Amino acid sequence: MVEINVGEYVDTYVGRYTLDRVEEDVKKEIEKGNRDVVVNVVGLSINQDYTYLIASMENKYGCYFKGIGNKRDEVDAIVNTGAFIKKDLGVEEYIKLFIKLVELGDYPIMIRDNRLKVGRIVTMNVIQPLMFDDKYFYFNVIRPKYLEPIHLERAVQQDEKIYTRESISLFDIAKYEEGFRFASSEDERYMLDLFESVITGKAWGFEDNA
Repeated sequence: MVEINVGEYVDTYVGRYTLDRVEEDVKKEIEKGNRDVVVNVVGLSINQDYTYLIASMENKYGCYFKGIGNKRDEVDAIVNTGAFIKKDLGVEEYIKLFIKLVELGDYPIMIRDNRLKVGRIVTMNVIQPLMFDDKYFYFNVIRPKYLEPIHLERAVQQDEKIYTRESISLFDIAKYEEGFRFASSEDERYMLDLFESVITGKAWGFEDNA
């Protein structure tokens, strides 16, 4: 792991010039073969306007900014929801890719990440894709009160209505602020697999162990 200490460049504020210098240093480390690069900005101030730039650097180089505070959630959302893929592909090509990924994917449960739309930390929705037509994507949303395995298990066993049905325009899916996605980490993959197992009855027993 290689750490770039931005505190050696500036004392208090990280501006565009400094971020450009950081990007050059990150590129040099990548060229040397260092793939685990951490940019340390602990204790430094960064304008909110540069959040997208930081996210683009993490996405492009695989580096990690340490110490960005409340910007971390937005940076993760920008990267994980495919904002840069949408920008590169354009609306129509992104829609085609999204449909292909959903239809060919092995995972029947996904995440609707609302952080960019809401602009703050929120509980992300767990969804079950249903179908596409020429204009819309249809999906079920697991009701928020069931986003604990024990509550979900109890609801499934008692035949409660655990979903709400929703739909969204295919063109809206390609918007920057929309965040339909698969798991972006092992923890999220485990969570989604667990939800699926409870819904299908493959992994019950949370009620017994409560």
